[in-house]
Amino acid sequence: MTYVIGYALFMSPDAIARTIGDKELIVARLDGYKRVFNLRPSRWQIYPSAKNEYKAIANVKVESNHSINCVIFDVDVDELEMLKIRSKSYNTKKVNVTLKDKRKVEALLLIGKKKLHGEDIIDDDFLPIPEYLTKCLNAAKAFGDRFYEEWLNTTFTGSGVSFREYIKTI
Repeated sequence: MTYVIGYALFMSPDAIARTIGDKELIVARLDGYKRVFNLRPSRWQIYPSAKNEYKAIANVKVESNHSINCVIFDVDVDELEMLKIRSKSYNTKKVNVTLKDKRKVEALLLIGKKKLHGEDIIDDDFLPIPEYLTKCLNAAKAFGDRFYEEWLNTTFTGSGVSFREYIKTI
């Protein structure tokens, strides 16, 4: 069994089910990473509002003094391949996450690639794609107020604006 970390859209059971079926989601914490919206998706055309500067989906970057709330879900080999096909803008990396009971488990983290098909796809000037952001916010809310508030506090635009502040402007 392999766990995969969901820290944005893959916190949504519906988003996961569209690719690999229903999964049990387990709340976790990932230390040493910062969640940022600075990655252009490989399939940005599926979002009608992905125009101008509104081209970003969630990504993470190493930041020793940060941590993010997230979920994990288990996948088999075939399901992992299907997720990789869907998530072409990402590489995977094995990391440890902490569960509510303080146990640490190994999981695969999706980290944005710097380039896709020879094009730069990370840009700190990108802003979140509105309909993607709405799905992420709804996914975080589904885990309760505390989870949602922490998600807002640990999520940033590429330029460093906290989502607590950013969502006041949209």
